[in-house]
Amino acid sequence: MYLFLTFCTICSFFYFGHVAKKCNTKQYFYYSIIPLCLYSVTYGFRKGWGEDYDVYDDLFLGNSFHSIDNYELLFKYLVLLLRDVSQSSIPLFVFVAAITLFSVIYLLKDFRDNIGLSLSLFYFFTAYQSSNIVRFFIAISLVYISLSFALKKKWKFSLILCLLAVFVHVGILIYIILQFLLLKTEFFLNLKRNFLLYILCSSVPILAMCTNYISKLIYVILSYVNIDGLQIVKYVNEDVIESYILGANWESTMSLFYMVFNYVYEILFIYLGFLLIKKKTNIPLMKFFYQTGVFGILFLNVVSDTEILYRIAIVFIYLSSILSAYIIKYGLKIKADNILYILFILSVLYKSYSSVRNIIGEYNALYIWNQ
Repeated sequence: MYLFLTFCTICSFFYFGHVAKKCNTKQYFYYSIIPLCLYSVTYGFRKGWGEDYDVYDDLFLGNSFHSIDNYELLFKYLVLLLRDVSQSSIPLFVFVAAITLFSVIYLLKDFRDNIGLSLSLFYFFTAYQSSNIVRFFIAISLVYISLSFALKKKWKFSLILCLLAVFVHVGILIYIILQFLLLKTEFFLNLKRNFLLYILCSSVPILAMCTNYISKLIYVILSYVNIDGLQIVKYVNEDVIESYILGANWESTMSLFYMVFNYVYEILFIYLGFLLIKKKTNIPLMKFFYQTGVFGILFLNVVSDTEILYRIAIVFIYLSSILSAYIIKYGLKIKADNILYILFILSVLYKSYSSVRNIIGEYNALYIWNQ
């Protein structure tokens, strides 16, 4: 069912993108109703996806160890309001899904020439986290809407929305500060500097990964060494070691593929994105999405092991999906190397596939009607 709903939602994105080019603002939001409804069904009617689902389901039903009074003020009143509407937590998850997609549709209302592909990549880039995180995604959505005002220098409306976001999840404040600093700088518009920073930042997870694999390799070697007739092997789980070192475990092999494709995506995003903003200077907001994506890539590589900072970093990555869509659309027109262009498309496809596979593999993609 999840794959069918995903297919229908993606089709609705491209139909919406087709009609959005020719309509006024009122019609734009009218035609957005279909993709909003399909997306809300896909992620709003889920059952038991991710750790946060049970947390907020229990909170909504009053079965949580934590009182609703312990949460931020705006989120508290949102839950209390929805409790009056329904005894089920479904309206909460539907609201999260609806405002998530609406925020991007609103952000792109003046940026419509590639909206079908942009929304599709946003769908896949956020699929795994949007099916788990609840409160943080409401806050993210409010900030995305605020960005549309900030980009037009309407700071009053932007500030109000940012304050509302903080009253949903105070952790979003770090993202707000970083994102608005990016609006005031062109620091990441230098290709050489970006690659130098990428080499430095990406070395952090690479060193961690090498240390992890080397330690497992040492265990493999020691497991076959006899000391006074006693094999150290009895202290080592050989099945686990072989699955990591030799790739005997399909899941570990796939995670290795993901890391490789992810590095390919990051490197080519920095390079091809830079070519794009230099060749397509007539497309508004292109520099903003490029800087946001580059910063997100650098930030994510450094803080990937810290949960709250990881959540903040991937918010920047979500917006990189929009520029990625433009790289795919204009890749050949900006005289990018054909091989690099194809590699970039493959890396985007694999990132998209990985998100869907994780939802099916980890969450079983169950819906309320499956119970």
